[in-house]
Amino acid sequence: MTNLFDVTPNLDTTKHETQTHEFRPRANKAADKVYKATVRFLPYWQNPSNSLQSKYTVWLENKMTHEKRELDDPSTVGEQSVFTQVFFELRNSNNPVLKENSKMFSRRLRYAALVQVLSCPSEPAVEGKILVWRFGTKVANLIEQQIQPIAEQIQPVSPFSLLSGRALALRVTITNGGNGQGGYDNFDGSMFFDSTDDTTKVKCPVTDAQGKVTWVPINAETIKNENFRNTVNEWLKSGPDFEQYAYHPMTDDDKKFVMDVVNIAHNPQASIAAAQASFGGFTATAPAAPAQTIDNVGIPNSFSPQAPVAPVAQPIPQVQAPTMDVAAPSAPQSGFSQSTGIPGNLDEILGGAATPAQPAAPAAPAAPAGGISLNDVLGDIL
Repeated sequence: MTNLFDVTPNLDTTKHETQTHEFRPRANKAADKVYKATVRFLPYWQNPSNSLQSKYTVWLENKMTHEKRELDDPSTVGEQSVFTQVFFELRNSNNPVLKENSKMFSRRLRYAALVQVLSCPSEPAVEGKILVWRFGTKVANLIEQQIQPIAEQIQPVSPFSLLSGRALALRVTITNGGNGQGGYDNFDGSMFFDSTDDTTKVKCPVTDAQGKVTWVPINAETIKNENFRNTVNEWLKSGPDFEQYAYHPMTDDDKKFVMDVVNIAHNPQASIAAAQASFGGFTATAPAAPAQTIDNVGIPNSFSPQAPVAPVAQPIPQVQAPTMDVAAPSAPQSGFSQSTGIPGNLDEILGGAATPAQPAAPAAPAAPAGGISLNDVLGDIL
């Protein structure tokens, strides 16, 4: 029987942002350009095996209208991808403009996980909250090294375990781009670490009968209290909607947007006109040449049921994805400033007349994969 408080998710490496629900560590947010924070990864309560989401995405911009969208690449699920088709079609062109345009259709591997921010001097307002963190391969590799250590002497630990998971110390700096210009966030100084006290434990907000909030660490002792276990589950369920970060097929509107971008990318005159317009040369207008479609430029229409089968892009490499289940609370989270200590008597806060901190009437969660209910998950904790 699965134990919600100590589970390891399946790390699947083959496998629209809501800003208020996302953790975005950026070096330029810190006064000294060094962003520091300590976070704990949380299991996805509804489906522990999907605690770590991964997918390929493509950022596209319509050079005529400047509309931008991040779209999920069908190659994530092994389906033919119009992005891959157009990328190679343009890259293999003898026209230098079209060859440059191929870069627009490059895909990137993106990961997402739920985290609780334990401390963050750079952004104190995010402390205590359950947020979605989207990151790249650098952080994903750190997670994989915890679950599958590079040396036999290292004890494997799932970062998604509420009881035994290690905390991640984040240190984000800026690395200059080519010729010392530009730059990108660098996570090289980040690492997981052990702690012998409760300072790096996941902490659940508990409200007593008088309305006082206490942040109680989740450890082997506190989870013996049944009321506290129930409070933890409700708190985890109240977190952000994590399903939106899984792979989703394009909508009809997305497909129309992609087709417009593809047509512009295959038309050198339109590409040059858009580039000149971006520098203030003139107002961007549609090129005089007749508009081209995906079909008449030799690219199979991936959105048509009759489209010829194109080569399937390689699926996302699979890392054994963690299967942690946790539910976050919908009630606002107020950081650790109100109470950071362990209550002297947890039963006084949670038992008797005390009222566990629970969100207002949360909808009943869907049963986890494999037919295991939340009661099954919690029934064998002790």
